[in-house]
Amino acid sequence: METEKFKVYNYRWIVLCAYMFIVAVNQLLWITFAPITADATRYYNVTDLQIGILSMCFMIVYIVASIPASWIIDTYGIRIGVGIGAVLTGVFGLLRGWVANDYNLLLLSQIGIAIGQPFLLNAITKISARWFPIEERATASGLGTLAMYIGILIGILLTPFLTKGHGINGMLFIYGVISIIAALIFLILVKEHPRTAPCRPDQEERSLVWTG
Repeated sequence: METEKFKVYNYRWIVLCAYMFIVAVNQLLWITFAPITADATRYYNVTDLQIGILSMCFMIVYIVASIPASWIIDTYGIRIGVGIGAVLTGVFGLLRGWVANDYNLLLLSQIGIAIGQPFLLNAITKISARWFPIEERATASGLGTLAMYIGILIGILLTPFLTKGHGINGMLFIYGVISIIAALIFLILVKEHPRTAPCRPDQEERSLVWTG
């Protein structure tokens, strides 16, 4: 496909799909305990608030980590910036399955995943500008954002079912395996940029984090 003599690679959709997968998994891990609050309070013998903190920590951490994450993405690019978020999601997602019996270690794992969240969510415009021609960037950004809600929806619908069939430990381990697979897929498939730019240099807008 040619757009104003600049080559647009079909591989851009593989990059976007790999990004959407890790974003969806990150959001699935965030929402995990919301639909099973009652079961989780009994299992860990804690209060509803303590189970709520497992999800609320994502919002708290985002406020603190968002600007540094954006700076790293802008400065070092997709492979390093978003790769940090993918690794944190995969490693701590899997760790949740290993420490599923201990609430305190589980909370630390959730915080680890939460630190990775802004490295993922803040990168969609960077990926769109780096890989997509200007007329497709709204679509790419929209799909990247849609992945967040797909992950949340899957988490809400699937978690009670998995908990009933495999228990909380089994459910967390299954999600852990999925998270490490998503991280590996991202690290293996996603490239920093195509061989040639998909647009003119003046169409590849770059807003520094402090300007934003």
